Amino acid sequence: GSSLRRNTRVVLLDSHFTSVTCAVFACTMPGEKKDAATPVKDDKGDKASKIKSTPKAEEPKPLTPSQRLKANLDGIVKATETHSLGPILRVLRRTNNIRKTLPSSELLRFVEKYVSQDSAVKRLLVESAQTLESDSQSASDNKNIEELGDLTGATRQHPEVEAYLSNIIINKLVEASHVSAASKLADKVLAYYSKFNRRTLDMFTSQTISFLSLAHQKLGTLTSIRHFLLKAHRSACLQHNEFGQATIINLLLHNYLNDNLYDQAAKLVEKVNFPEHASVNQYVRYLYFCGRIQCVQLEYTESYSNLNQAYRKAPQNTGVGFRTAVTKLSIIVQLLMG
Repeated sequence: GSSLRRNTRVVLLDSHFTSVTCAVFACTMPGEKKDAATPVKDDKGDKASKIKSTPKAEEPKPLTPSQRLKANLDGIVKATETHSLGPILRVLRRTNNIRKTLPSSELLRFVEKYVSQDSAVKRLLVESAQTLESDSQSASDNKNIEELGDLTGATRQHPEVEAYLSNIIINKLVEASHVSAASKLADKVLAYYSKFNRRTLDMFTSQTISFLSLAHQKLGTLTSIRHFLLKAHRSACLQHNEFGQATIINLLLHNYLNDNLYDQAAKLVEKVNFPEHASVNQYVRYLYFCGRIQCVQLEYTESYSNLNQAYRKAPQNTGVGFRTAVTKLSIIVQLLMG
């Protein structure tokens, strides 16, 4: 009986080693070729063939400056129809790049197409656009001119569209050294659009006031618009126009400091409340002006704190000149603090 059990164990072990040996030799060692009879699936090759077979989607062409300006005008119309100010802010942020690349001839076409014939400033806008067109050296190719369609969703005339185009022309006039023409156009535009009691116009009129102040600064007549700025600030407060209040407060502070009227500027800071929901750019300018006033009044700690806040909150990709001015003044304040 014991010998029978021993023989049974030997047979089982031999069969086990035989199966293991077959399994080992069935596997392919590195560098060996597999049997041609066994089909092998190449997943990587299938994936590569699928990728090569799928056609590439065509990349969308970048929009031209005219197309982007048309999209901005459509956004303004939609914002005015829904009485929302958020889209208008986004349009204003995208305007700077469009203004730099838009040809003056295209701007003239937009004015002739989208400014109403009944507008009191259309003739002046067309003349200003023609002046810019005559100054531009590059002539537009007639083959590439696209037909301008109607504004999307526009059921009536929108003065916001006209004010937006007016600001672009005024800014271009200032850049082209037509400062007197820019000042006259800004005066006409502000006088015309002050008749409309529309909150969606507040951002555009505030921007026009900024361009008016810039034009008078270049002309050296910044003092002449001080009374107008005070009147505009009072109107902005009565209309709860926070965007206009922030803009005009900074323009008034700049007006006072330009003539070294630090006492009047300090009184203005004490009397007015800067809007809480103002844009970051306006708040940064306000902190810088407060730092300058406090530095002259020997309040170095408060001045240094405001200047540091202005530098930290200032845009890092743009405004190099502003950040340089803040840095110079903060170094001076640090030296005075000892």
